[in-house]
Amino acid sequence: MKIASTLLGLLLFAAPLAAQGFSEGFVRELRCPGGGRLPDAALDRDGALHLVYFAGAKAAGDLFYVHSEDEGATFSEPVRINEEPGTVRGTGALTGGSIDVDGRRQAHVVWLTAGKEPTIRYARVKSGEVSLRQQLAEGHRGLDVAPEIVYGQGRAVVLWHSLAESKAEASEDEPSRRLFLCDSEDFGETFSEPRMIDDERFGVSAGCTVSAVFAKRGTLYALYRTRNGKDRHLRFVSTDDFGVNVESRFLDSLLSRKAQRTSTALSLGPSTPVVAWINDDRLAWSSMNKSGAIGPPVGPRRKELWRRSPAIAASTKRAVMLTWLEGKEKGKPKRIGWQAFDLMNKNNIDLGSFEGDLSMDTTPLVFVRPSDEGFTILY
Repeated sequence: MKIASTLLGLLLFAAPLAAQGFSEGFVRELRCPGGGRLPDAALDRDGALHLVYFAGAKAAGDLFYVHSEDEGATFSEPVRINEEPGTVRGTGALTGGSIDVDGRRQAHVVWLTAGKEPTIRYARVKSGEVSLRQQLAEGHRGLDVAPEIVYGQGRAVVLWHSLAESKAEASEDEPSRRLFLCDSEDFGETFSEPRMIDDERFGVSAGCTVSAVFAKRGTLYALYRTRNGKDRHLRFVSTDDFGVNVESRFLDSLLSRKAQRTSTALSLGPSTPVVAWINDDRLAWSSMNKSGAIGPPVGPRRKELWRRSPAIAASTKRAVMLTWLEGKEKGKPKRIGWQAFDLMNKNNIDLGSFEGDLSMDTTPLVFVRPSDEGFTILY
């Protein structure tokens, strides 16, 4: 979930939230329009909500775009993003599309095509119509989760991981999967050649998400899961020059060394990122301080045996909303849980949950409503 920096700046001047809990209606649930799934959304600087979602057969479905001028109360008519029907990969909760918006209220979207050898597709949406489509990262193989797109500092930036070498040349000591970035300075008309931005000491673990966000001062942060032999953990990379120079930070050692799929969430706090992740079945979130250090992880109060698909958003200097999919049996989602925290001291503000038509592919997201700074959880 992305929030335009101008809008976030306006939110920071609001009064802090009371610690005793939210008023009724402050946290709302919203079903994805059209019965869709795998949603991703972005708020533009005027507060309009831009949303993409997947619909159709998992192996080969469609990606649709809608927008809302009233915080999700009503949506525009859906527009299919992919040119040919049934050509979008929607297998599992880590596929679908990614969206962000620029200062002209144009939406930028990326996704994986269907098929045995998926490719990265890009589209630009202007005034509710697709104005441009093109393929990115030609020749990159081993794509297995959705790419990520973020817009900042006048550029659209796409991140993904794929094989840098052939599978025959991969080894446990020198895994060939790497993290890549390409960017566009002309609103998606052309993109740079891909460049590696991961820590060269480690490879990238397959089947795990890449999350990215631009901080207030223009630094791009990305979170991914590494693989070095049998060891897997989470690392941040940051760059002030779109991947020419990259700094790497350790985030968390994963409890499980099995090749399980890991999802993460990254959003912008008042000035630095807030992050949520799953470590085995343990859910945690933390924030980055101004020096770039990650604080101690904090988990939800309610205990469950199984959690996945975290999402996170920050509204004011004090309020962070964490939401997730949960259940008492692994692989059997029962509800969407949420908990709000005080950003400054990590104290609990409020918590709750709601049940719905949930599946293993349910991926909740959360956004801040500009009108009242309340939170809406969309799934």
